[in-house]
Amino acid sequence: MPKKFSEFKREMREIYDGIGVVWCPAIKEDVHFNAKGFHHLRFEVTGDERKISEQVYKLGLIPFVEQVVRDAAFVSESRRTKAPVNRKRSRGNGQIKHVTYIALVGRNDSLGKYRIRVVLRKIGMNGETIFWSVMGGGKPKKRD
Repeated sequence: MPKKFSEFKREMREIYDGIGVVWCPAIKEDVHFNAKGFHHLRFEVTGDERKISEQVYKLGLIPFVEQVVRDAAFVSESRRTKAPVNRKRSRGNGQIKHVTYIALVGRNDSLGKYRIRVVLRKIGMNGETIFWSVMGGGKPKKRD
């Protein structure tokens, strides 16, 4: 791990909280970076805490997320589901829309660029669009 996990988590939370709201041109809406999105990076939908290594991986991608949302020109994937709308499940099921963007991030050096997927979530027709998750998509294939 890069540092003590608690310190690393605190640093990533500061970066995350500093993002606030970002305009996404692909969906023509503001995307809100709220506590629900950060919580989802640390916990499964079931409420179980993710493995520390998975948390470090997901939290480590936070510095790239704002740019991916800001630069998104088109939706890579979109799906609608009916699912519990909050982790306490007290509000029942609702219509949820997930939108995914795939982008190359990283440096142009020996470490290269990596593909990441950023997932946004919207509950109902009038709900806010929020950041929901980020995950790796592996190194892009080299083209001849």
